[in-house]
Amino acid sequence: MEDENRTKEIVPVYKRLLAFPERFYLTDSFYSKVQDRLSYLVRKKGTLDYLSEVYLAARECYQALSTKLGEKPYLLGDSPSSADAVVYGHLAVHYYSVLPNNKLKIIMSSFPNLVRYVEAIRETYFASWSPAKGVFSPRKSPVKKPASSSPTKIPEKQPKAPYQLQVERQRMGFLVGCGLFVLGYIFFHRIQT
Repeated sequence: MEDENRTKEIVPVYKRLLAFPERFYLTDSFYSKVQDRLSYLVRKKGTLDYLSEVYLAARECYQALSTKLGEKPYLLGDSPSSADAVVYGHLAVHYYSVLPNNKLKIIMSSFPNLVRYVEAIRETYFASWSPAKGVFSPRKSPVKKPASSSPTKIPEKQPKAPYQLQVERQRMGFLVGCGLFVLGYIFFHRIQT
Protein backbone atom coordinates (compact mmCIF):
# COMPACT_ATOMS: atom_id res chain seq x y z
CA MET A 1 0.00 0.00 0.00
CA GLU A 2 3.01 2.33 0.21
CA ASP A 3 2.99 4.12 -3.15
CA GLU A 4 6.75 4.66 -3.15
CA ASN A 5 7.45 0.97 -2.50
CA ARG A 6 4.89 -0.14 -5.05
CA THR A 7 6.04 2.10 -7.89
CA LYS A 8 9.81 1.87 -7.33
CA GLU A 9 10.27 -1.75 -6.25
CA ILE A 10 7.25 -4.06 -6.33
CA VAL A 11 5.71 -3.27 -9.73
CA PRO A 12 9.07 -3.36 -11.58
CA VAL A 13 9.87 -6.77 -10.07
CA TYR A 14 6.48 -8.17 -11.08
CA LYS A 15 6.87 -6.72 -14.57
CA ARG A 16 10.26 -8.44 -14.95
CA LEU A 17 8.95 -11.77 -13.68
CA LEU A 18 5.56 -11.93 -15.42
CA ALA A 19 5.01 -12.85 -19.05
CA PHE A 20 3.90 -10.38 -21.74
CA PRO A 21 0.14 -10.09 -21.37
CA GLU A 22 0.04 -10.71 -17.61
CA ARG A 23 2.41 -7.90 -16.67
CA PHE A 24 -0.13 -5.32 -17.82
CA TYR A 25 -3.11 -6.41 -15.76
CA LEU A 26 -1.86 -8.59 -12.87
CA THR A 27 0.04 -5.83 -11.06
CA ASP A 28 -3.14 -3.73 -10.79
CA SER A 29 -5.08 -6.83 -9.84
CA PHE A 30 -2.66 -7.56 -6.97
CA TYR A 31 -2.95 -3.97 -5.76
CA SER A 32 -6.76 -4.03 -5.74
CA LYS A 33 -6.75 -7.37 -3.88
CA VAL A 34 -4.55 -5.84 -1.17
CA GLN A 35 -6.94 -2.89 -0.95
CA ASP A 36 -9.88 -5.29 -0.58
CA ARG A 37 -8.06 -7.21 2.17
CA LEU A 38 -7.44 -4.00 4.07
CA SER A 39 -10.89 -2.52 3.51
CA TYR A 40 -12.04 -3.86 6.90
CA LEU A 41 -9.79 -1.24 8.49
CA VAL A 42 -11.71 1.55 6.78
CA ARG A 43 -15.09 0.18 7.85
CA LYS A 44 -13.83 -0.60 11.35
CA LYS A 45 -12.30 2.78 12.13
CA GLY A 46 -14.20 4.98 9.69
CA THR A 47 -11.01 6.43 8.22
CA LEU A 48 -9.54 6.50 4.76
CA ASP A 49 -5.97 6.28 6.02
CA TYR A 50 -5.06 2.66 5.35
CA LEU A 51 -1.41 2.98 6.18
CA SER A 52 -1.64 4.29 9.73
CA GLU A 53 -4.16 1.55 10.52
CA VAL A 54 -1.94 -1.11 8.92
CA TYR A 55 1.08 0.04 10.91
CA LEU A 56 -0.96 0.14 14.12
CA ALA A 57 -2.19 -3.42 13.44
CA ALA A 58 1.38 -4.52 12.64
CA ARG A 59 2.64 -3.06 15.93
CA GLU A 60 -0.10 -4.93 17.80
CA CYS A 61 0.85 -8.19 16.04
CA TYR A 62 4.54 -7.67 16.79
CA GLN A 63 3.68 -6.97 20.42
CA ALA A 64 1.64 -10.20 20.68
CA LEU A 65 4.40 -12.24 19.02
CA SER A 66 7.05 -10.63 21.22
CA THR A 67 5.06 -11.47 24.34
CA LYS A 68 4.49 -15.05 23.17
CA LEU A 69 8.16 -15.50 22.27
CA GLY A 70 9.56 -13.96 25.44
CA GLU A 71 13.17 -15.09 25.85
CA LYS A 72 12.61 -18.58 24.36
CA PRO A 73 14.50 -19.53 21.19
CA TYR A 74 11.27 -20.60 19.46
CA LEU A 75 7.60 -19.76 19.90
CA LEU A 76 6.65 -23.05 21.54
CA GLY A 77 9.82 -23.80 23.49
CA ASP A 78 13.29 -25.10 22.73
CA SER A 79 12.61 -26.71 19.35
CA PRO A 80 11.12 -25.26 16.16
CA SER A 81 7.55 -25.99 15.09
CA SER A 82 5.39 -25.27 12.07
CA ALA A 83 4.25 -22.09 13.86
CA ASP A 84 7.86 -20.89 13.77
CA ALA A 85 8.03 -21.57 10.03
CA VAL A 86 4.90 -19.49 9.38
CA VAL A 87 5.91 -16.65 11.70
CA TYR A 88 9.47 -16.57 10.37
CA GLY A 89 8.17 -16.45 6.80
CA HIS A 90 6.20 -13.30 7.52
CA LEU A 91 8.70 -11.60 9.80
CA ALA A 92 11.63 -12.26 7.45
CA VAL A 93 9.81 -10.51 4.61
CA HIS A 94 9.18 -7.52 6.88
CA TYR A 95 12.72 -7.44 8.24
CA TYR A 96 14.91 -8.31 5.24
CA SER A 97 13.03 -6.57 2.41
CA VAL A 98 14.96 -3.73 0.86
CA LEU A 99 12.38 -1.04 0.18
CA PRO A 100 12.51 2.74 -0.10
CA ASN A 101 9.98 3.05 2.74
CA ASN A 102 10.46 0.16 5.17
CA LYS A 103 8.33 1.18 8.15
CA LEU A 104 7.56 -2.42 9.07
CA LYS A 105 11.25 -3.08 9.69
CA ILE A 106 11.49 0.07 11.80
CA ILE A 107 8.47 -0.95 13.88
CA MET A 108 9.75 -4.52 14.22
CA SER A 109 13.16 -3.24 15.35
CA SER A 110 11.52 -1.90 18.50
CA PHE A 111 11.03 -5.54 19.58
CA PRO A 112 14.61 -6.82 20.10
CA ASN A 113 13.55 -10.39 20.85
CA LEU A 114 11.78 -10.63 17.45
CA VAL A 115 14.88 -9.31 15.69
CA ARG A 116 17.07 -11.87 17.51
CA TYR A 117 14.52 -14.58 16.64
CA VAL A 118 14.54 -13.77 12.90
CA GLU A 119 18.32 -13.43 12.73
CA ALA A 120 18.89 -16.67 14.70
CA ILE A 121 16.57 -18.68 12.45
CA ARG A 122 18.17 -17.25 9.32
CA GLU A 123 21.66 -18.03 10.63
CA THR A 124 20.68 -21.53 11.78
CA TYR A 125 18.67 -22.69 8.79
CA PHE A 126 19.44 -20.39 5.87
CA ALA A 127 23.06 -19.26 6.37
CA SER A 128 24.35 -21.06 3.27
CA TRP A 129 21.41 -20.09 1.05
CA SER A 130 22.03 -17.94 -1.96
CA PRO A 131 19.72 -17.42 -4.91
CA ALA A 132 20.26 -19.43 -8.07
CA LYS A 133 22.16 -17.65 -10.83
CA GLY A 134 19.91 -15.46 -12.90
CA VAL A 135 17.25 -15.29 -10.20
CA PHE A 136 16.40 -11.84 -8.94
CA SER A 137 17.21 -11.34 -5.29
CA PRO A 138 16.19 -8.05 -3.70
CA ARG A 139 18.91 -8.43 -1.06
CA LYS A 140 21.81 -8.67 -3.50
CA SER A 141 22.42 -6.11 -6.17
CA PRO A 142 24.23 -7.34 -9.26
CA VAL A 143 27.95 -6.81 -9.01
CA LYS A 144 29.55 -5.35 -12.11
CA LYS A 145 32.94 -6.80 -12.93
CA PRO A 146 35.67 -4.51 -14.14
CA ALA A 147 36.06 -4.29 -17.90
CA SER A 148 39.56 -5.76 -17.68
CA SER A 149 38.38 -9.08 -16.23
CA SER A 150 38.31 -12.11 -18.48
CA PRO A 151 34.98 -13.08 -20.03
CA THR A 152 33.03 -15.60 -18.01
CA LYS A 153 31.60 -18.79 -19.41
CA ILE A 154 27.98 -18.42 -20.47
CA PRO A 155 25.89 -20.95 -18.53
CA GLU A 156 24.09 -23.58 -20.56
CA LYS A 157 20.40 -23.06 -21.00
CA GLN A 158 18.44 -25.35 -18.69
CA PRO A 159 15.65 -27.42 -20.25
CA LYS A 160 12.18 -26.23 -19.35
CA ALA A 161 9.97 -28.24 -17.04
CA PRO A 162 6.81 -29.80 -18.54
CA TYR A 163 4.51 -27.36 -16.75
CA GLN A 164 6.52 -24.42 -18.14
CA LEU A 165 6.12 -25.79 -21.66
CA GLN A 166 2.40 -26.27 -21.10
CA VAL A 167 1.98 -22.69 -19.86
CA GLU A 168 3.92 -21.36 -22.84
CA ARG A 169 1.74 -23.39 -25.26
CA GLN A 170 -1.42 -22.10 -23.58
CA ARG A 171 -0.17 -18.51 -23.69
CA MET A 172 0.76 -18.81 -27.35
CA GLY A 173 -2.62 -20.42 -28.13
CA PHE A 174 -4.37 -17.57 -26.35
CA LEU A 175 -2.43 -14.92 -28.27
CA VAL A 176 -2.97 -16.67 -31.62
CA GLY A 177 -6.68 -17.02 -30.80
CA CYS A 178 -6.93 -13.32 -29.98
CA GLY A 179 -5.17 -12.42 -33.21
CA LEU A 180 -7.45 -14.67 -35.28
CA PHE A 181 -10.50 -13.20 -33.57
CA VAL A 182 -9.42 -9.65 -34.42
CA LEU A 183 -8.65 -10.61 -38.02
CA GLY A 184 -11.98 -12.42 -38.33
CA TYR A 185 -13.83 -9.45 -36.88
CA ILE A 186 -12.17 -7.06 -39.33
CA PHE A 187 -12.76 -9.42 -42.27
CA PHE A 188 -16.43 -10.04 -41.34
CA HIS A 189 -17.21 -6.34 -40.98
CA ARG A 190 -15.51 -5.49 -44.29
CA ILE A 191 -17.71 -8.02 -46.11
CA GLN A 192 -20.88 -6.50 -44.64
CA THR A 193 -20.00 -2.94 -45.66
